[in-house]
Amino acid sequence: KLRPQVKYLGEQLELVNERVEELVVKSPITGKIITWDVKKNLQNRPVEMGQVLMTIAAADTDYEVELYMPERRIGHIHRFRQRLMGKNASDNVKVDFITMIDPGVNHSGQVVQVNPTAESHEEHGNVIRIRVKPDQQLPNPRPGATVTANVHCGKAPWLWAKLHEAWEWLEASPVWF
Repeated sequence: KLRPQVKYLGEQLELVNERVEELVVKSPITGKIITWDVKKNLQNRPVEMGQVLMTIAAADTDYEVELYMPERRIGHIHRFRQRLMGKNASDNVKVDFITMIDPGVNHSGQVVQVNPTAESHEEHGNVIRIRVKPDQQLPNPRPGATVTANVHCGKAPWLWAKLHEAWEWLEASPVWF
């Protein structure tokens, strides 16, 4: 009489152990958790399948800088990259940037990729993502940190550098005579 009950309770124990194993969240990559105050954000919170719980920075990869270039300015970069490729140069578009974590230090890098499509960004409007590989290892990298960058697209006369946006606005304006 007790053997069927022991068998039933053993099966119930297996089901409970399987459920406990499913509660363990494992990262698909090795790295460092960069989400701020994970315990406070996740404690007593219902979680659904596929929901992002935390952000992990991969430990075995090099850091890259991601820039959001306004869509109206991307033409300058495309034209400069085409000129570089026309010369069969191995150089890529150079970028100078500073991080807001360490604003007194200038860094440099090269454009690795320019995303071919624009996307909507809540803060900056329509932007194109640009990936930049730093020339040197960043001394104190912080994923998600803000950077200010200057993308070098060749030389231009000083007046053009200061007034080209006004000229481009006039060209695009329907009021143009």
